[in-house]
Amino acid sequence: MAVIKATINKTAKVRARTVEVGAGVKLTDLVDVDSAALDNGAMLIYDLAAQKFLLTNRIENPDLRIIGGIY
Repeated sequence: MAVIKATINKTAKVRARTVEVGAGVKLTDLVDVDSAALDNGAMLIYDLAAQKFLLTNRIENPDLRIIGGIY
């Protein structure tokens, strides 16, 4: 049977840091987000034909399935 030895270094400090990528960017600032229909309660959906995300408060898409889980 092999003998395994290990040493734990108690002097190592764990440091957490925050990484920011650029200044604050809004979702509506992105070039592939069409926010023309932005309104209270709007949802974000992807339009494959337009190759953009759309903000809308009405979704009419036969491919959409909302699965809310079991309660």
